Amino acid sequence: MTACNKERLKDYAEQNVAEWEQMEIEHHLLDCTHCLEEYLAMLNDTAPPGLSSSFTTQTIERVEKQYPALQRKGRRKNRSLLHYMMAAGLTLVLMMSGVFDRIMDSIEPASSHNRSSVSEQMVERTSSWIDHLITKGEGNHE
Repeated sequence: MTACNKERLKDYAEQNVAEWEQMEIEHHLLDCTHCLEEYLAMLNDTAPPGLSSSFTTQTIERVEKQYPALQRKGRRKNRSLLHYMMAAGLTLVLMMSGVFDRIMDSIEPASSHNRSSVSEQMVERTSSWIDHLITKGEGNHE
């Protein structure tokens, strides 16, 4: 994707592009902050099915009504709660829109199969260390 194209970003957001084009757009989004901002604005403007566009605001109002003590503790605590609720709402929106799935799909699964896990590496190192101690101990007994 050499130029910023709002229509292609919309198709990408709706998953109406070929796999090769999806990869191309994702690489472009990594490089172009303007397109990334456009894409994120598109995601914020279109609420996934089941969530209204005022989901976060309604949730914060409900919490404030159910827990009035939170309002009296000062502005800083309210702001922290507001930020937490906004982050939780945005996380739900991103999860429901499939952004996290697309990120995980873009990671090459073959690369993870070639590497052994940290646990396996620790077991291998421990085994070789024990083998080294045993052979060293056998050399001292002779």
